[in-house]
Amino acid sequence: MYRWGLSVLCLVVATSAVSLAADWESAATPGAAATSNKRIGSQVLGQAATKPFGRQTQAQSSLTGKVRYIKVFGTVHAPVIVMSRRKMMESKAPGVRLELTTLSSTPDINQAILTNNADAGSLGAAPVLIGWSKGIPYRIGASLGSVPLKLITTRDEIKTLKDLKQYLATSGAKIAVIGLGTLQHQFVQMAAEKEFGDPKALDPYMVAMPQPDSRAALKAKRDIAARVSSPPALTVELKEQGVRELADAFEVAGVMFPLATVVVSRRFHDEQPEVYRLFIETLKEAMDWIAANPDETAKILSEEAGGKIPPAVFLQDLRTTKFDITPRGIMRFSDFMLKTGQISKKPSSWRDLTWPNLHGLNGN
Repeated sequence: MYRWGLSVLCLVVATSAVSLAADWESAATPGAAATSNKRIGSQVLGQAATKPFGRQTQAQSSLTGKVRYIKVFGTVHAPVIVMSRRKMMESKAPGVRLELTTLSSTPDINQAILTNNADAGSLGAAPVLIGWSKGIPYRIGASLGSVPLKLITTRDEIKTLKDLKQYLATSGAKIAVIGLGTLQHQFVQMAAEKEFGDPKALDPYMVAMPQPDSRAALKAKRDIAARVSSPPALTVELKEQGVRELADAFEVAGVMFPLATVVVSRRFHDEQPEVYRLFIETLKEAMDWIAANPDETAKILSEEAGGKIPPAVFLQDLRTTKFDITPRGIMRFSDFMLKTGQISKKPSSWRDLTWPNLHGLNGN
């Protein structure tokens, strides 16, 4: 159950975000949320003061290089998307560019970094811990953001986790997570341990499935009885008739944690230190810009999704998202994953998994 899925690299074209968003089109109606001009209530924490983007130093003006970055679809990746769309790195260092690619699963991101087809990518703490324990040469350069993560169902007869387990045992239906070994997987296991005293109680019923596919299957009440969801899909789903929340990840884990972190390969970090520094600096500036410009950010995210999800949905997402570069929850997941046998060793500190630029922050 806990095999590490370093799958064959499957790079998709830049329109992947569009195709992913299209699967949610029927649910994402323009009336889903009202657009507001108010400042987002989210906080941008753990950030040192940075220069306004666009101001370039003499050293930056002569800097050359690129950052090949891979992500999956989701609101949590807004800082990287804003960096790319607004060309924030390029405005400071014309010789540097950010190449952004969207994939369908996190194992593909691991494989891309491992084979030097990417310099950095978005991964949750759980797959990073697995990669670290197996010697994959990367570390976390920043966290991205904490967004809601929930286990939901559309079955009328399922109101609790006990109902879900009984239904799965008799119906043959499954719980969909984006991948085994991911934060979604750990969340369901933590919920199972809390409810049944056994973290593996729901393992026989879990399957790995891309979010658009599991969303469609759950809505159609086919072979998926429950799924773990995050924004923007979750924002839409919770407004749909018959959708019920079974568990909340932050409540189950007992700690707020980022859904994704920015992992950076050792090769890139060591061979292009100035480009790495510029990337992290600009990432923090993007978080500041998002906090100050929620409406424009929502429009950018809608464009990234091919216009299939209206800005109002993303604007609502941004109100419940905390963008923060500080790594949190690493040791919580480390302890849990060691106990369940998914890693054979644990770091002595969260700093073991991060690059030095984060070591002065109050992570955990």
